[in-house]
Amino acid sequence: MIKSSIKKILRATDSIVQKNTGQHRVDSPGLLILTFHGTFERSQDAYCGDVDPQQAITIAHLREAIESMLEAGYSFVGTDSVRYLEPSRHWTMLTFDDGLATNQLVLPLLEEFQIPGVFFVCTGHVEHQKAFWWDVVYRNRKRQGVSDSAIAEEVKELKLLRMNEIEQRLRDDFGPRAMRVLGDLDRAMTVTELKKFASSPWVRIGNHTRDHAILTVLSPGEIEEQVVSAQDSLEAWIGLRPTTIAYPNGNSSPEIRSQMRSLGLLQGQTVRALKSSLPIHDLYALPRVTLWGQRSIQDQLQEARCGVSLIETLRR
Repeated sequence: MIKSSIKKILRATDSIVQKNTGQHRVDSPGLLILTFHGTFERSQDAYCGDVDPQQAITIAHLREAIESMLEAGYSFVGTDSVRYLEPSRHWTMLTFDDGLATNQLVLPLLEEFQIPGVFFVCTGHVEHQKAFWWDVVYRNRKRQGVSDSAIAEEVKELKLLRMNEIEQRLRDDFGPRAMRVLGDLDRAMTVTELKKFASSPWVRIGNHTRDHAILTVLSPGEIEEQVVSAQDSLEAWIGLRPTTIAYPNGNSSPEIRSQMRSLGLLQGQTVRALKSSLPIHDLYALPRVTLWGQRSIQDQLQEARCGVSLIETLRR
């Protein structure tokens, strides 16, 4: 792992290098997958204190990203098209993780631009309407006056645990009702909402495990339970069995990717911030670029289309 301070330096260097070189480089063909989590109507909703702001992406940010990619000559695709993409063209995909209720705000944009969006759903949160644990940590620690950096360290440590261990620790720290949702900003879609949402011709649904389980922490048997349970629930609710998984936290391994293939999934998506050249040789390790509302959307997209990252180079 690269230390956070070094990552900040590399990110700043990336931004300078890519901003300057991007003006002189031809945008090469390929597939650029963009990923988001919560999608807020207003910026103040992201910073209301009830949820971890994460990328703090608003619908206005998303509109800007869509328009920018279209102006740059990119065509939007869903997961079903990836293996058949014409190598000489520019392609992009919108993906959204967790199955949050706020993602329903995206549908009017998809309808307006007539483009697909892929939504990776945590079925346990849909079925039981429990809060996402990182929101529970964030809102309770903020009320205690804990710094953002200390909260981030705690979240990083909790990611090494299994979901039942995380939730039990939060109940011990914050009380028996710690995992309850507070409102529309911190909850997943309900089953009824998901069914209606998935009926749109512009919506594709993918697997994000039952409990947002970080697969590298689990045994093969636990991995199968998390993935197959989500597959079964989604098939029961929307009538289709997903073909793609987005690995929670982006974590996977060669063994996990092989297991996804054996479980019948056709693709897996990570959070490695890269653009894919075509044809794609490993459909189970597709990279995705995360956009942040705290930075210029245009600058981030230029960097992503440039396709150079010191951080990703060091990770290889």
